[in-house]
Amino acid sequence: MPQRGRSSRFGGRGRVVLAVLAAAFIIIALSLRGIAGFYTDFLWFDSLDRTDVWGTVLGAKVVLTLIFFGVFFALLWLNLFLADRSAPQTRVPGPEEELLARYHDLVAGRS
Repeated sequence: MPQRGRSSRFGGRGRVVLAVLAAAFIIIALSLRGIAGFYTDFLWFDSLDRTDVWGTVLGAKVVLTLIFFGVFFALLWLNLFLADRSAPQTRVPGPEEELLARYHDLVAGRS
């Protein structure tokens, strides 16, 4: 029986590396405008010999971002905690259970 050659140019690992490189390129390309503005602000404050003001503005932005993420995390965690506590302990079987069981039977041999 003849051996089968690879049908694709890249193997499994090569596809992952290619996808990561493509994602990194897209992220960098979309971030270039923000990076340019960030660097331009630094150069402007540096030309005025006021890099301390630039550092203060940057610090304020970082602190506000951290505060936002902290408040968002706390609210999200509280919401998930309350949803978990108010959820019923057992599910009442319904018509969607039959559909789900049929789906499991269909894909059981393929996984």
